[in-house]
Amino acid sequence: MKTQKNLIFLVFFILLFFVLFIVFSSPTNAICSGCLVNSQCFSIGSILSQTYCDINGNFLNQKSLDSGCQNDFECLSGKCSNGKCIDLGVIFDQNKEKTSLIQSLIGFNVQVIQPPSGNNGGGGSSSFQRIVETIRNIKAGEIKVLEINDRTSDVSRISFKLNNNKNSIGITIRKRDSTYIGKGINYKSFEIELTGVQNNEFLESKMQFRVNKKWLNSNGYGKNDIILKKLVNNNWVDLSTKYLTEDSSYYIYESETRGFSLFSIVAERISQKEENLCGNGIIDTGETCRSCSLDVKCQNDEICDNSGTCQRKTQQIQQPAQQIEQPPIQEAQPKLKTIDLILKNYLTALIVGIVLLVLLIAAIIIYLIATRKPNYKEEPWEEMSENERRNYERLKNIIEENLSKGYSKEQIKQGALDSGWDENLVEKVMRNIK
Repeated sequence: MKTQKNLIFLVFFILLFFVLFIVFSSPTNAICSGCLVNSQCFSIGSILSQTYCDINGNFLNQKSLDSGCQNDFECLSGKCSNGKCIDLGVIFDQNKEKTSLIQSLIGFNVQVIQPPSGNNGGGGSSSFQRIVETIRNIKAGEIKVLEINDRTSDVSRISFKLNNNKNSIGITIRKRDSTYIGKGINYKSFEIELTGVQNNEFLESKMQFRVNKKWLNSNGYGKNDIILKKLVNNNWVDLSTKYLTEDSSYYIYESETRGFSLFSIVAERISQKEENLCGNGIIDTGETCRSCSLDVKCQNDEICDNSGTCQRKTQQIQQPAQQIEQPPIQEAQPKLKTIDLILKNYLTALIVGIVLLVLLIAAIIIYLIATRKPNYKEEPWEEMSENERRNYERLKNIIEENLSKGYSKEQIKQGALDSGWDENLVEKVMRNIK
């Protein structure tokens, strides 16, 4: 009976060991099914500054218009249709009768109010006068993206992130007459007003806008001469402006706005003197890690964000929501880091397994020692007298007979002592009966 209990106890510990080992050593939790960056797993389709995570675990550059695609996230325009990257603005212009239906399917309720007259303003024809938009259910830290699908609007996209929750906010984009005074020539001016939120509640805010190619070329400027200016305290402030892509008619740009106000899109020629300052080893006025990486260099643990500021990598990478800003990543990097993470996981599992095995062996040894009965040798006959041997044999027979009747050793021992048997003799016989 005791042997069976010991065996059951041993089997239980062995099974417990293997269960714990399998749980701790399972590599499934360590394998990233998407793309791995700095030990953080991003799902397929996550966007990192004009790159996307593909099904092979690599970050690839997003594609321009008319390029082959299978998913929306592969395209810079954010839309893939019939195997090609498309611009929804062009589609709306080509088929305006279906604009309301397409907008309702996308989920935006955009109201476009036409101007009372045909005054086009600077920079080419436009029927855009005012666009009103309402965005609801905004969570703190969540990136919200508003696509402006009216092709006549100079603003094509607005993205932002707030520092607190909002049930809804209103965004109004209104065409304004040119009020810009400064270097260069003004292309378009517009104002963005917000209701239900203040500018200081924005953690970040960006906008994409377009400039007509013909207008730019006819005025003797190139695509790199465009800058977005913002009116702050009656002064025009230059915003970091980045060229993104182009289509048949427009150049597309992006600027970090740090809130919304009155804006002017300005063509301003960059002087040769200013261009030659980059690379002189001195951080000159206006140079950033994005505009002149030769002079403004980030540390090894930093990356250059879109505003031209060096940020620590751990601070820059965030959970993939709509879009996460970070420079393009080499394709082989995620695979190598995935292998490293798996190897670390197996090493941890091996260490845990060894510790559990040692604990299991120690527990078995302690149990066996605790349950082991002392092995006494039968008293040698030469140390007993003839009378003692007879009493020994007689008491032994009595005890064995009572054991066969089902009495316990404690009951038999107590009965022998009550009957007057010598306690030492009783103990001696009991030790030698199995």
